[in-house]
Amino acid sequence: MAPLRMRGITRSIAFARTNSDGAGDGLVARSMLMCGFVPMQGAGSIPEQHIELAGNTVVLRLDDGTTTVDPDALTAAIAGPRTEVWSGVTLPGRTSFETLLLWLTGQPGPYGRLFVDREQAVERFGGVVVPFAAVSPAFLTGDSLAHLVLRKLDEQTAAEQPPQEQRWEFGAHGFGPDAAAVADRLCDAIRAWDRHAPNPHIVVYPTGTTVPPNDGGLRLLVPRRHTTIAVTWPTPSPTSPPAAQPASTPVSAATT
Repeated sequence: MAPLRMRGITRSIAFARTNSDGAGDGLVARSMLMCGFVPMQGAGSIPEQHIELAGNTVVLRLDDGTTTVDPDALTAAIAGPRTEVWSGVTLPGRTSFETLLLWLTGQPGPYGRLFVDREQAVERFGGVVVPFAAVSPAFLTGDSLAHLVLRKLDEQTAAEQPPQEQRWEFGAHGFGPDAAAVADRLCDAIRAWDRHAPNPHIVVYPTGTTVPPNDGGLRLLVPRRHTTIAVTWPTPSPTSPPAAQPASTPVSAATT
């Protein structure tokens, strides 16, 4: 059993040492639980990069040495108008979606987590920067970002319904010149998760070990000081086409 951090996502994982499943001398995950823990301190630590986009009100955290962004451009983006895109994927209240968070972590391309003091953000940005929680997964480009959001459907009757009967929809809020494109990409990933929601196969390889080739499914490689973590999602079976994509909607502080 070991705590593991992958692009900022933390899980407690039970591993088994085995020479099967293509793991060689690696450790293969047998079970996994969502958890939080204090990061490793001292010489063996791998610190996150914290980029303040609006003082301590909005902070972008990067746990990936390959991700580079323009802090000044992202600061300007957050201060600008917002673009909304909704995925059409819904779920009832009090339903866990921790597998979605791990799925988004594994998507190719720059990735970070947006930490927002929501009370201060409302005062400072007039309700434009409103993630679903204090920390939200974010897809990035050099000068734009989009983060995960949730909205409650049917606000008129939801207050009268038990939480488990309320419906919530996933979406994305985008900022910057490429806001719509990045938000669309995030919603595409949400719809892909909803279609097949696979469980990932996680193997930890010692540094210097050749990681076996991927079979075509999505794979995230997390290099660490002494290991490489391979998180692989199987290729989904053919399914029905994705739901139609709602149009992107620009939102500014003056209209919220």
